[in-house]
Amino acid sequence: MISKTRLPGLLIVTAVTAVTACDNTGASVGGLNGALAVGAYHSVQYGDACAGGGKLNFCTTEQVAEVLELSSSDPTTVEILPGSGHPRPDVAKSPYYVLGRRAGQSSLVFKGRFDDGTVRVASVVVEVKAATLGKVDFMNCGAGTSTSSTNVLTQLGKKSLFDLQLFAGTEQLTGWLPGAVTGQGVTDVSGDGDGNSYAWQAPSAPGVQNLQPGTVPRITGTLTAYGPGQVTSIDLVSRNQGSPAAFITPGDFYVDTRVRLNGEFTFTCDRFSVELHSSTPVICSGPAGETVWPGDEYGGAASVHAEGTCTLGVSLPGGRIGSINVAHWR
Repeated sequence: MISKTRLPGLLIVTAVTAVTACDNTGASVGGLNGALAVGAYHSVQYGDACAGGGKLNFCTTEQVAEVLELSSSDPTTVEILPGSGHPRPDVAKSPYYVLGRRAGQSSLVFKGRFDDGTVRVASVVVEVKAATLGKVDFMNCGAGTSTSSTNVLTQLGKKSLFDLQLFAGTEQLTGWLPGAVTGQGVTDVSGDGDGNSYAWQAPSAPGVQNLQPGTVPRITGTLTAYGPGQVTSIDLVSRNQGSPAAFITPGDFYVDTRVRLNGEFTFTCDRFSVELHSSTPVICSGPAGETVWPGDEYGGAASVHAEGTCTLGVSLPGGRIGSINVAHWR
């Protein structure tokens, strides 16, 4: 049985995620990138299958003047909901969403009248699968490098954002799944997007916290709150052609810091400001001749004055001096 939803005339401009033809008579419906998770919501996109123009593209983009049909062949598997039926109507910006009710398949059918007078029909098969795994996706950043990690690193008392990727076995699923994961200080902050976004408010004491399964039976990922006491070392790397760096004349240079927590590199967005030290102030020092001077969360500047070996150190302010980096002027 096909459950049909008759909709009033609407003027809808919707991005089309896949263009299958540019014959100026086609339509498109769907917008899902992969199978939908059971219990998950995803926006429905529909419109002209041929979007945009250009030197090698002779089609134009017509707009939907009236939606004549938007239906699911099996609403017990894939249900179509208006934006007002979304669990978060205050952030739901799309006119319509699909909800994965159970594992299986259903066909979505869109029929619309466009502003050029044509009536066009499009359909797509939507597959629904139960999520068996939720994997934390946290972006570490710093020193020009971004890496994805399953460990959310957050300074004491601060807040970090992370995503949760849904899988059925090894296949990644799509859609926003309410209550997928729980944890102390963890809040679901997913907006109108079709993914799963969370915020974690780190506690005031260092430690590692495991996330707890919610509507997903298994979770991969941890939450780590850290402070200065967890910094085991800080490496210095000169921007002047690697390290050690070679100089042929006196001048200023910059050194980047790389912080290790428990012996491992971490590129976190919230980083500690450092303090630089010179053991050879006649050869090199701070920009104003200092033997100890403040840097920032990325490193700091130094100056070479004379020929010889420049020995620099770095620490957290008032803390022990970390790794030593040597610069030469010859």
